Amino acid sequence: MSSWVLIFFYLFIGLLFRKLDFLPEKTSSALNKVIINLCLPALIINQMSGFDFQADHFFALFIHWALLGLLCLIVLSLSKIFNLDKKTTGCFLLLVPLGNTSFLGYPMVESFFGQRYLVYGIIYDQLGSFLALSIYAPLVLNFYSPKKDIRNMGLFKKIVFFPPFLALVFSLLFGHYLSHPSVEGLLNPFSKGIIPLAMISVGLQLDHRLRKHKGLLFLGLFLKMVMAPFLAFAITLSFGHLDPLKKVAIFQSGMPPMITAALLAFEDDLNGELALSLMSWGVLLSFVTLPIIYFFLK
Repeated sequence: MSSWVLIFFYLFIGLLFRKLDFLPEKTSSALNKVIINLCLPALIINQMSGFDFQADHFFALFIHWALLGLLCLIVLSLSKIFNLDKKTTGCFLLLVPLGNTSFLGYPMVESFFGQRYLVYGIIYDQLGSFLALSIYAPLVLNFYSPKKDIRNMGLFKKIVFFPPFLALVFSLLFGHYLSHPSVEGLLNPFSKGIIPLAMISVGLQLDHRLRKHKGLLFLGLFLKMVMAPFLAFAITLSFGHLDPLKKVAIFQSGMPPMITAALLAFEDDLNGELALSLMSWGVLLSFVTLPIIYFFLK
């Protein structure tokens, strides 16, 4: 678990830099661009090149989208029961189904399951979370956001140009060439940068202060980090025994709310304060909940 300790250490560095106001305000944005455009593609190419993609691997995709549908139904039902306003409902529809399966998910999967099974986490993230961010999120934003700006649909157009997704496609199509030792050696240093850079970036963006919405905060985190992995576990068991792919998919389903989804909710006035609180407290609590999920999956 030494890598797990390192993850927490890098997160602490980010939190410390934020507290001391040690770095420029837009440092996290710059780090995110480096991660998205360089580190994630390098990691995906190194992990997915030469990977024998089989029909069984689509189960990770199935789990994500089945879970998304169930969580949407639960959120809409609870919205009526508790008479939630439209902004809060939209916030939950974004942050409950969409998890932090790349920035936090990749380091955590590698830490708990080992680098060998990171490919399963990538499949869940790229074919699940990323596609949902590109297709599902714009629909939520356009229906629930008071801004009603068609620009949100631009996310859908960006799907084919998203560097990690392009890296996945190239890996699957040209994996034989990309798996060459010289290519791996070139990309290795960049792929290893994802853990320190991603966790420092997350630390810089965290806002752990509780102002209000404590009940809604508890509800959202319960749905995302307890109910979601429980439902994923139940769905998986209905299809037979737990193999490594299914275990990683369940583990990924328990990730805290996605940072990008929180920022989208904030920018489009979908109860932005609640969204940022869900994201921040979710990351902090994941250091407790994810080890518990892994323990039950062993």
